[in-house]
Amino acid sequence: MSRHPMPTPVVLLCAVLSPLFALGAPQPETPVAKGSAWVDASPIPAWNRPNGPIPKAHKGNGQSLSTGPCAKLARKPSTTADRAVMKAGWTLLGALQVFDTTEVITAASEGDGMCRAMGFQVFVFVSGRFAGTLSPEPMSDRFDGAMGDVRITSAKNLSATVRRYAEEDPLCCPSREASVDYEVQSGPKGPVVTATQATTQATTSP
Repeated sequence: MSRHPMPTPVVLLCAVLSPLFALGAPQPETPVAKGSAWVDASPIPAWNRPNGPIPKAHKGNGQSLSTGPCAKLARKPSTTADRAVMKAGWTLLGALQVFDTTEVITAASEGDGMCRAMGFQVFVFVSGRFAGTLSPEPMSDRFDGAMGDVRITSAKNLSATVRRYAEEDPLCCPSREASVDYEVQSGPKGPVVTATQATTQATTSP
């Protein structure tokens, strides 16, 4: 089975984003590697641009996370950025993270039959303006490239872990994990978030 890919620093989100199945989504203009391969590039490719559009949620054969039996997992919007993400077709999951004027939002496009999120993404906003995503493509847990813990350490700095699966790894336990640093930059056209460096190491055996 190929492994493509998760989430914010919040424990609640970790519980929500369990066994997922990768789905495609509209790709950015700049070609980027799928899965976790982008973290190995030097320099890391820049898939965000100032004043770029919020990517639309891709709808496959999954079920809605905002209505029906899965609705209990959805978070209600509380900011302008939340509502903008929802307008693009995404369902908010986990907790909203805020540091000064910077917001970090996790959302998914749909769920599987057990209400597990499919095709999730992490969005960054500054003063209500979209600054980009933390992954070049939507992710799914238990697949290569899925984000685990996401931390906003200051208004301009974030970090995230990215799961690195080898072909022989069981779905529960990737053999490696990358730590990625991000920087939020401001410019005349608007804010943009960029991955600045990534370090990959073996995971600790249980």
